[in-house]
Parts: sequence; structure tokens; C-alpha cells
Amino acid sequence: MTDPDPSDTTYQVDYALLLREADGSVRVRHDRHIEGLFSTQRWLDLLAEVGFRATALDDAWGRVIFVAQRRP
Repeated sequence: MTDPDPSDTTYQVDYALLLREADGSVRVRHDRHIEGLFSTQRWLDLLAEVGFRATALDDAWGRVIFVAQRRP
């Protein structure tokens, strides 16, 4: 994981995949993802923008989970 721009809310993750074929050979693949870190309020705002009524709850392990229902 790297963070090319610490002033924004995204970071870069590189995955290296080793894929074994039926004949025993192995292929290597690289996959890069740009992922984001957002506050709970930002998630709730984004869900509302796309038509959901959402709430944030803490689960038994202290994680925040989102419960949402599509608005009619």
C-alpha cells in the first residue's frame, strides 16, 4: 500500500497474484486498485445522494456497519 497524495482520501494498493494452471505452470498477474478512506458521515452522505436512507451502527467487534434501505 502506498499513499501518493497524503492530502486526499485515497491510497493505492498493488496485488500480486500467482495463478497455478492445470499443467502445473504458474502465471503472475499484477492488479492495482485505488481505494478510499472516508468518514462515517461521508459514507452516509454518499448513500443519501444515491437514494438510500442509511444509518451507521457499531457491531459487537467495534466496527462501523451501514444499514440502508432504498427510498421509494
